[in-house]
Amino acid sequence: MVAGVTSFTLPHDLVGEGPHKVIAVHGWLADRSAFAPVLADLDTGAFAYAVVDLRGYGEARDAPGAFTTAEAAADVVALADHLGWARFSVVGHSMGGAVAQHVLADAPDRVRRIVGVSPVPASGIPMPPEQRELFESAEHAADSRRAIIDFTTGGGRPAAWLRRMADRSFARSDAKAFRAWLDGWTGHDFQDRVTGSPVPALAVVGALDPALSADTMRQTWLPPAAPDRPRAPAGQVPVAHAPPEVEVEVPDVFDPRLYARAVPYDRYRVLRDHHPVAWQDEPAVLGWPAGPGFWAVTRHADVTAVLKDATVFSSHLGATQIRDPDPDDLPFIRRMMLNQDPPGHGGLRRLVSRAFTPRRVARFEALARRRARSLVAGAVAAARAGDGGCDVVAAVTDDYAVLNLADLLGVPASDRGLLLDWTRRVIGYQDPDEAGEQVVGADGRPVNPRSPALLRDMFAYATELAAHKRRHPGDDVLTTLATTPEVSAPELEMCFFLLTVAGNDTVRGAAPGGLLALAGHPAEQRRLRTGEAPMAGAVEELLRWHPPVLSFRRTAACDTELAGRRIRRGDKVVVLHAAANRDERAFADPDRLDLTRAPNPHVSFGDGPHVCLGAHFARLQLTVLYEEFLAAAPVITRAAPPARLVSHFINGLKSLRLNLVG
Repeated sequence: MVAGVTSFTLPHDLVGEGPHKVIAVHGWLADRSAFAPVLADLDTGAFAYAVVDLRGYGEARDAPGAFTTAEAAADVVALADHLGWARFSVVGHSMGGAVAQHVLADAPDRVRRIVGVSPVPASGIPMPPEQRELFESAEHAADSRRAIIDFTTGGGRPAAWLRRMADRSFARSDAKAFRAWLDGWTGHDFQDRVTGSPVPALAVVGALDPALSADTMRQTWLPPAAPDRPRAPAGQVPVAHAPPEVEVEVPDVFDPRLYARAVPYDRYRVLRDHHPVAWQDEPAVLGWPAGPGFWAVTRHADVTAVLKDATVFSSHLGATQIRDPDPDDLPFIRRMMLNQDPPGHGGLRRLVSRAFTPRRVARFEALARRRARSLVAGAVAAARAGDGGCDVVAAVTDDYAVLNLADLLGVPASDRGLLLDWTRRVIGYQDPDEAGEQVVGADGRPVNPRSPALLRDMFAYATELAAHKRRHPGDDVLTTLATTPEVSAPELEMCFFLLTVAGNDTVRGAAPGGLLALAGHPAEQRRLRTGEAPMAGAVEELLRWHPPVLSFRRTAACDTELAGRRIRRGDKVVVLHAAANRDERAFADPDRLDLTRAPNPHVSFGDGPHVCLGAHFARLQLTVLYEEFLAAAPVITRAAPPARLVSHFINGLKSLRLNLVG
């Protein structure tokens, strides 16, 4: 480690599980998000990639340091140690190419191969005075950054693209660190330490890049490597510079197993940039049969357009899950408010909303706060008695969500475990840990967990409890529904189903997701603790960052067009909430957690006629829980990677171990 610099673990994304380990290092003008367009096409079976943010960039924007290639090389080796990677390769773009070579100089026995994408040579880059002045002024001057990007990409990119790249560069880097890095990669000459290395090395250059040309690479890159012949016209930022004639493949975002590793934001970005309305195949997976396919909608404007237009994009025709229900079950499933279109949907929604009276809301808030305080205190005590860590899903958030729901509905304490069991069965049916034993029908196919056959016990319970509430009314939602003449028995059953599942899993998914975000962003957590970031806005940003629902389906009621794509009547159209929440067309610097972000038009609770009926209650519960966590836990840091739900529908965490004591 460089003298005077504290040990530091570079923030990183892990992509793939293959045996060949690779660390990818970004360049001077971007953070690790620069690699997002290519991540979806990586061979994740053969390789495992750690895509990092260097000090001064992205999630490490506020990290102190010397901002040199030597320090970065030490950080890369330290990350490899942290990950348990004895041997690894390094891919570096631009300045990251110099870092890759420095890693080779420092740890030659550990590096398998290095690849430089328009790499800065190990000898540095001497600049004439005029060029040096331009590069130094880019610390603060947007025009200078745009000019540098324009020059190094061949001078042919549109002005809007140049502005976007420069704006992203400013948003994802610290100005002082950016300036210090310039001295680091231009003036540090360690060529003698790597010349003649036997480690295989490859340089990939862009035909349009006049600064780091093929001739430059032949003179400066590690012998005996030779530059790769460019496959298509590109400049010094080829990962973001795919020309029109290069076809960008459509990445898969259907497979629920993807989401057990992480929400595939890299794939979402490729879709937003190149295929905003993209056809997705539905292959057989996890024992469930193949489907006909669907249109995936990823841009914020298109997502909200679909959600608001119930005339063209129907919830009623095919219900709201990606998988098609059994045709025999569809009439039953359509009885649920979630699967209805206006005007019928609005009438039932108004009846249900009457149950949420101001007096009931006030009483509920007091109960939720007492419960949060008790559960969090227990978790902190357990952490103090142990190693400082605690699984907050098992100790706090699962119980918090289900017990609050039980209070709201009026479910007796002795029956509250049933609510969590039903939720897991319906929501987690794709995850073996949550779904339990799969039920197979007479035809040998798995039975849909939302079918009448698998919901009989829930509906029988709802009917029995409603009868009890009529005889013994309480101050709860089910009493209101059971004593409202306009609510039929089948509607009451379906309301109980919807409130049980959606009411539970919205908070059950969002609460640990928000805590994980705070744990991973200590600077934002400090702003929240000090009051610099008000809680109300913080809750909205945490919902944007970790939406509890990943997708909802509609069915085209007529032939139409969306983002230039022809949609046929009967086609499935699936909106991806998490993708819309990271759309840079709607959010400035969307990959940065900003607890004071305003405006914040996230779609975590949907939009249009089906906007979440319980959104107010969810926000209230999250506010109370975060306040109690900050009051009771002196620190909130990640102790272990979370275990994620296998689901393309719910953004769930099955476990989340956090450090809660200093």
